[in-house]
Amino acid sequence: MWLLNRKELTIFDPTELRFGDKINSAQYDVVWYDAPTRIIRLYQLFRWHKNYKDTHSMYYVGTACGKFTEPHVFEVTTPKAKFTPLSEILSKNKTFNVYAYADATPTESDLQSMLEVCNEICGTWYDIPELLDFMIQHILGFPPDEWHKWFDWGDENLVCSVGVMTILMKWYEEVLKYSGCPRPGGKAHVERCDPATFANHPTFIPIGQIIG
Repeated sequence: MWLLNRKELTIFDPTELRFGDKINSAQYDVVWYDAPTRIIRLYQLFRWHKNYKDTHSMYYVGTACGKFTEPHVFEVTTPKAKFTPLSEILSKNKTFNVYAYADATPTESDLQSMLEVCNEICGTWYDIPELLDFMIQHILGFPPDEWHKWFDWGDENLVCSVGVMTILMKWYEEVLKYSGCPRPGGKAHVERCDPATFANHPTFIPIGQIIG
């Protein structure tokens, strides 16, 4: 696959984005009171030791098979998950790192199936306390394929990266595992997937960087 030969993030033209690409944003400056960003970066630093600055994950849906007249992303953000115009996202003073699943490219039917998940998640609340569970379970040494709820607000409420991984799991369960492709994110529980998963796990590969 041509993506496998692109090891480093190079400047990327947003018009080359493809439905299914994962977009991570990284803030240049983090204000002192931005607790969610600081928590997730600290957690990712402890877990991955590198590529830890990506703090928000989005799923590129383009026009969502005709739903929109301009390209959009789907994001689980505060206060609720939503579809957001790509132009609005790129207007922010951030770096945007683009990743793709390394072993397969979704077909049109795959994309339709994953879009159904976006529609189901749309409107759910962003689960800030879930970030604390991320950190605590790592510190206590729980295996990555386990998830324990202490502070999060329930199964229907998510953080950004968990939302993106939930969408990908639909593709995995319906198609990828029957073709022998590895599970996105490896054995990690969906709820244990942070934004840096897309930057560091071998089931994903970097394809470019967009400068906001």
